[in-house]
Amino acid sequence: IFITLTIFFFFFFGKYAYFICYQLKGASGVEAIKVAIDAGYRLFDTAFLYGNEDIVGEAIREKCVEGSINREEITVISKLWSIHHDLVEKVKTNVKLA
Repeated sequence: IFITLTIFFFFFFGKYAYFICYQLKGASGVEAIKVAIDAGYRLFDTAFLYGNEDIVGEAIREKCVEGSINREEITVISKLWSIHHDLVEKVKTNVKLA
């Protein structure tokens, strides 16, 4: 059975297992990312266009709080269309506050 809501792809990028979070949404997306962290994934690919950067952050935060990982162990790759570059300063401010 092919379930589109929880599709995820993985690649090996150097020493990291590369986890693409393209169609992950909601609580099932958070859980999928947490399972990926438990399985050893440390490089996560998301984008503004995917509409799920928040759940990627939520899953990483939850795993850090429970002590499974340190934030420094995780790399997150994200992309932003050029029409949204005015948002970059807002993002920088939000990242500093997190």
